[in-house]
Amino acid sequence: MIAVFWKDLRLNLRDPWALGFALLVPIFVITVIAGALFSSGDDTPRITIPIVDEDRGPVAGAFRKLLAEHAIVEVMDRTRAEAMVAVENRAPAALVFPPGLSRRYLQGRPSVVELLTDPAEAEGVQAVK
Repeated sequence: MIAVFWKDLRLNLRDPWALGFALLVPIFVITVIAGALFSSGDDTPRITIPIVDEDRGPVAGAFRKLLAEHAIVEVMDRTRAEAMVAVENRAPAALVFPPGLSRRYLQGRPSVVELLTDPAEAEGVQAVK
């Protein structure tokens, strides 16, 4: 097996064009595929995420602002958010910030943020998570 490796290596080293081609083509193909899969152009569709902000504090506001950089954020009441996720299928999930979230966060105490999901939208829910 080592003899076959050495033979192939000697053959490849004799032809510098073939060696360069064998090294550069995979890099080029990987670059093109990665660019197509992970492009951040303006034409990529963004997920709509309804937010129920029962806190109305600085922490919830900061989170909304950061989330708006990656998704379309719509602030609404809980009934409308549940309908948008479960009935209208316009959003894969909705976030519910409970009252007192900012106060508890600033005191170093934990809070529970609800994520209302539509099980039929597994891919969208995964994107939100």
